[in-house]
Amino acid sequence: MPVASSPSSTKRHRTLRGFRLAHGLSQREAADLVGVHQTEWGRYEAGLRTPRSDVAERIVKLTGVSLASLVLKARTVAALFVLGVCT
Repeated sequence: MPVASSPSSTKRHRTLRGFRLAHGLSQREAADLVGVHQTEWGRYEAGLRTPRSDVAERIVKLTGVSLASLVLKARTVAALFVLGVCT
């Protein structure tokens, strides 16, 4: 996979999904690149879970997605559940 040998440090991606699709990767392939299970990657993409710090660091280095956006998306989704907007 070309992404593993040349991390996306030159281009900042706004979302994990944006990074993944821009590079033609499946969730499984993206998850393998950072060393997590496909299910976890899907939860990170959806904002259902915030990655541990070591995983977040690998994700940021690989994708160019900011740490703030990883955390903010998860907190926003959690707040929407609390407010009853999402079920």
